[in-house]
Amino acid sequence: FYPDDSNPPRSLQPYVGNILAAVEPGRDGCPMDQSKLKLWYNATTALGLGIRRVVVYTTPTDSTITDYTVSPSPASPACLTNPALGATAQTGNQTGNDIAVDGGRPIWPVLYVTDISFNKDSRAGDWEQGSTQGIPASEVCGVWTAGVRRVYLYNGTVSVQMDPSPAQNHWTLGAGSETPPGGFDAYPDQGYGAEVSWDLTSLGFLPGHRYRLYTIIHSARQAIANGGEAAHGCTRVVIPQALTLGDEVEARSQGAPGADVEQSLPTRFELTQNYPNPFSSQSHTAIRFALPERSTVRVSVYTIAGQHVATLAEGTFDAGRRVVQWDGTDGNGRTLAAGMYVCKLDASSVKTHRYVQVRKMLMTK
Repeated sequence: FYPDDSNPPRSLQPYVGNILAAVEPGRDGCPMDQSKLKLWYNATTALGLGIRRVVVYTTPTDSTITDYTVSPSPASPACLTNPALGATAQTGNQTGNDIAVDGGRPIWPVLYVTDISFNKDSRAGDWEQGSTQGIPASEVCGVWTAGVRRVYLYNGTVSVQMDPSPAQNHWTLGAGSETPPGGFDAYPDQGYGAEVSWDLTSLGFLPGHRYRLYTIIHSARQAIANGGEAAHGCTRVVIPQALTLGDEVEARSQGAPGADVEQSLPTRFELTQNYPNPFSSQSHTAIRFALPERSTVRVSVYTIAGQHVATLAEGTFDAGRRVVQWDGTDGNGRTLAAGMYVCKLDASSVKTHRYVQVRKMLMTK
């Protein structure tokens, strides 16, 4: 089930978890040094890649048929980039959805995204919260099948019938496929395997932001209660800071309305005290630093005992003033315990060589 019942009936929709064998990055996420979100499917029937035909009945004998292109399953397991996923509308009669609550879930492999940079508990972009902004998979490997969706307007019902599954491929996924964490032997072989992935570099993610990535996949078993056999999974990823940290121009007379603005470059290295301080673990705090010359920079957070917990900025930056945000989480997006932390600026340049400065930060509950 979904983690809470915040938006019935969608958030009460049941799932079948064992058809989703693995997700990478894993459930707790990681700094996003990879360009893909990958998941591995395994079940007793083939992966459902989409709806190839929608039939809308106005009466028992009158209907309109609309055909959509779904990439055919290969004769032998293979990988396909940008597969055709059939009917990808998420609302209305022409959807590629199952028969679950509130209009159904996309049968085609779908990704929902929520920016959690400023609210790490947000799930606003999930299907369960009403999102219709699902993103189609960019690659699929293995074998799969498609189906037909029938909408009966005259009695308000919907049915989905999937085509027969091709021959079992087990964990043979085709050239170019990848191995799940721990290897294939770590996961039961139910007969049909597939790998589905999304190219995250094409989604416009912002450096330094965290995202909740939520996926739904289906098997060919749709003639069962509660809308068919589907699994969902989520992970959180951190996009590394790049060289696009925002420049910050400071006022000469801090906080004064209409103050003159200091446009000149800083004359010295400086890590200013974070603001607000103390700050709540439910919010975030701003950390500013100044560079008088082009420098290699690392801004990190440590426990008071010296354990590294997060890197907020890393790279080579031109002279200027910068600001980064910290929301009290570690590099995997997990909320840290309330207490005292240390922010460290470590900068190196041709003229100054190395400059180090630290500031204490207090995080409350």
